[in-house]
Order: sequence, then C-alpha cells, then structure tokens
Amino acid sequence: MGENESNNPSNNPTPQRRPFQRLTAPALALVEFLLYANQQNRETYGWEIHTQTGVGTATTYKLLKRLSNAGMITSRRELILDHPERPARNYFTLTPEGVDFARSLLSAPKR
Repeated sequence: MGENESNNPSNNPTPQRRPFQRLTAPALALVEFLLYANQQNRETYGWEIHTQTGVGTATTYKLLKRLSNAGMITSRRELILDHPERPARNYFTLTPEGVDFARSLLSAPKR
C-alpha cells in the first residue's frame, strides 16, 4: 500500500480516531461524565471528574490524554489570577466529534 493509502478497508481518507482499544468501566464512567458536563453547557476539570466518577486520578488523566490525542476533547488552562488560593485547573470540554463518540458508546448495547 502506498504511503497515502489507508489501512481502512473502505479507504476512507479520514478514519474516525478511537481513543480506546477496549472499553473499560473507568473509561465509560469518564466519558459519561464528560457528556453530562457537556449537556450542562459547562467545562469540567480532572479532580471533579475523579471525585464524581470514582475513577483513580492517574487513570483519569491517562484517559483524558487519550481522548485529547484522539481529538475528542479540548482543554484550556485556567489563569492562576482567577483563583490565587489554589493551583490552576485544566478544564476539559468534549468536541463535536467527542459528543458523537460519547453518545455512540453510551447507546451501544451492553455485553
């Protein structure tokens, strides 16, 4: 196959990026919470995701990194001047592609 050809059988030039090789309970909980925050029209941050889902902090940030690398979420760093009494937060928001991805995961039949 040439360098510009896709390994996708349909030869789709822009295959959908999948952040997870397999779906785990922590990944599903995280995606579900991100979709909930999106439906509330608000951003969320790592510690909030961790406390609301029960997903460990290391796992939370690893999953957020995977989602970010796949283009499913965007992030922004809070300005420390906003709240000098605590460390700056990284806020996360689902992209339109991420919203579609989350909905498809959550609507898939459970095995």
